This record gives sequence, C-alpha cells and structure tokens, in this order.
Amino acid sequence: MPDILDAPDTEHDRLRGLFAQIIADREADTRHSLLTQIETLPIPHTKWEKTMFYPAIEDRADHEQKLICAEAFKEHRAVELAVLPYIHAADVDLLQFAGSVQVCGELIKHHAHAAMASMRNPDSPA
Repeated sequence: MPDILDAPDTEHDRLRGLFAQIIADREADTRHSLLTQIETLPIPHTKWEKTMFYPAIEDRADHEQKLICAEAFKEHRAVELAVLPYIHAADVDLLQFAGSVQVCGELIKHHAHAAMASMRNPDSPA
C-alpha cells in the first residue's frame, strides 16, 4: 500500500523539475508553456493537501507536526497569492520574472523538504 506521503512528494518533485526547467530555458514560448504547467499544479495539490492529506496526518500528528502543517498552509497561500501573480504579470524575458520564479521554487523546495521530512520523521531537523 502506498504511503500517504508519496503523492505530495511526487507533486513536489514535479514542481521542482518544472522550476528548474523554467529557470534554465530562456525561450519565451517554452517559459510560457512551463508557467502554465506550474500554475495548474498547485491548485489541485493544495486542495488535496487541505482536504485529504492534512486531516489524515492530524490524527497522528504531534504538536510540532501540527505547527508544520500550519506553516505549509501559509506557504501554499504565499505562492498562490503573492508569488504566482508576479510571475504571471512579468514579461518572461525580464529579471523580475526570473527572480519571482526563483522565489517560488525556493518556497516549494522548503515546503517539500521541511514539511515532508518532518511528517515522515518528527525527530529530523526541518
């Protein structure tokens, strides 16, 4: 039976890969295509985490893990409300675009590492 943490791990890995591609590729059409893929992933991912993943974890979570879940909610909101709008509004050829993509990628990297590692092993440093 798959671990409940496998789905978010897979989605986080996919997002990290898309961010690596969008940073590396300077072709405008490719960046637009990758941006579309990036924008479509967080919405179902966030909904799934809020409705399925976190409630399942909540039953077995200790206080520290519950704090990590609360932080994860805020990270999702930061990406959705603060970072993605800047990425979407920026010209893909400008440094603002690259900077916003980098920030978003770092938030996802932190979210994936800290939240998932702590959920798997509450004694591991986040």
